[in-house]
Amino acid sequence: IENVVKVSVGEGYMLMLTTDGQVYEYDGVTMNTINIQNVVDIDVTGNKNIAQTVSEEVYTWERYNEPEKDTTKTPIYTVATGKNNYYVILADGTVYSKGINEFGQLGNGTREDSQDFTLVGDRTFTIEPENKIMYVNDIEDVATQINLAEFNAFNKKVRKAEEYTWISSEPSIVKVENGNLTALSEGTAIITLTDNVTGNQAQITRVVMPIEQDRLNVISVNDEQAEVSNEYEYTVEVETVENTGTLKITTKDNTDKISIDGGNTWHEAGTLTAQIDIPASENQLDILV
Repeated sequence: IENVVKVSVGEGYMLMLTTDGQVYEYDGVTMNTINIQNVVDIDVTGNKNIAQTVSEEVYTWERYNEPEKDTTKTPIYTVATGKNNYYVILADGTVYSKGINEFGQLGNGTREDSQDFTLVGDRTFTIEPENKIMYVNDIEDVATQINLAEFNAFNKKVRKAEEYTWISSEPSIVKVENGNLTALSEGTAIITLTDNVTGNQAQITRVVMPIEQDRLNVISVNDEQAEVSNEYEYTVEVETVENTGTLKITTKDNTDKISIDGGNTWHEAGTLTAQIDIPASENQLDILV
């Protein structure tokens, strides 16, 4: 055989890969051609064989049996075998395995055999803190607080928030975007985080408290000052001809930001002046500070 680029030795035989992508089995006497085309990588342990093609198809077989095409994720970095197992390493360093798992050799946290490639590594993760009180207008970045225990062949410990799906049970209370939580209104929201690779989930709870009344200094409409009418409620009566008015809000802390449109627009320095509609009956605005 000429133009051999790789040799892998098993029990009593070897596999040889040539530059034209053909695989041959040789036991010292007989040379057999393996029925797979365009192969770029091979490996043998015992009588377990694995091959990867240029189109990133993976074939596994035991000696004296025909190769079978497997389903696995891509892009593939390399393939390998164990005495009773097969392995695929992806370009991002994640490892998948299949075969006998009596002693946990698949590395997936179980002792169950698998005929399909399964992810190697601890599949669980947690988010800290699990429970927390937020106040309206608080912003929390929980993307960097994901604690992961997983195996990666390239030792990549950092995971991106985009690798997970984030869902808030009450988006009107806590809005979530790629790990950034924004407290919008009073109440309780459960944030569910789903790993896009494994489908595993973790949850955290955020209880949002309303803004403190004593943080507000003045609320007025057309220079008429609003008065406290209920818990976290202010009321003001004004007369207007054009059904519009000038709303002014100031807080006691000039570092505060104020919003009256659900957090889409923020007014800096603890001061807000805006034109608002005043219908014939009443108009209600939610204030975020």
